[in-house]
Amino acid sequence: MKEKIKTFLYILFPIWVLFVISTYARAHYTGLILSISVGFVISSVLAWAIVYTVYNAPKKIETIFSGKTFQTFIKNGFERNDNALIGTINNYTIIFQLLWNLKSRPAIEVIVLFDPESYGHYFTEKEFKALVKRNDEEILFGKQNQWTVNSISNYVLFGLLREPSFDKLVNKASELIDVLMEENLKPISYSKLSQLQHQV
Repeated sequence: MKEKIKTFLYILFPIWVLFVISTYARAHYTGLILSISVGFVISSVLAWAIVYTVYNAPKKIETIFSGKTFQTFIKNGFERNDNALIGTINNYTIIFQLLWNLKSRPAIEVIVLFDPESYGHYFTEKEFKALVKRNDEEILFGKQNQWTVNSISNYVLFGLLREPSFDKLVNKASELIDVLMEENLKPISYSKLSQLQHQV
């Protein structure tokens, strides 16, 4: 309750200042004062967003992990690893990595692992570049898929005051899995991939 009151005051105070200044200012200064006041309001909102993001991040992260979306994944066999969930969908290993920083909106990076030896040998540089090129489609909305030699990934954004959508995360994972299946890239477990990487 206290947090809600603080948030309300952060938003109410700039609006109250704007009202007082606008009411008592002389007519020929109104335009200038309004411009200054609007700038103050915008700055206050941005400052509030930064403070909220920095200081509430640990608490918000725990709220997301204890929320309905992530708890549903955990009930379906996913396990928490630091700020990520790891599990399987359609036999493919999925990592839901929570990203929280000042540079962008909060997001979940959806990572799907695949066997880098799916073609009977470890990817050559030429094969990998050809793979990425075949799937390098222009996207009007959202972000392009990101590739490594053992994973494909993309992002699901969500708001500061809402947890990520379960359906959106599952749909994004399914889209990435479809790409891998079309390319005949086989599933691999998280532990087996770790062992393989140590051997390379």
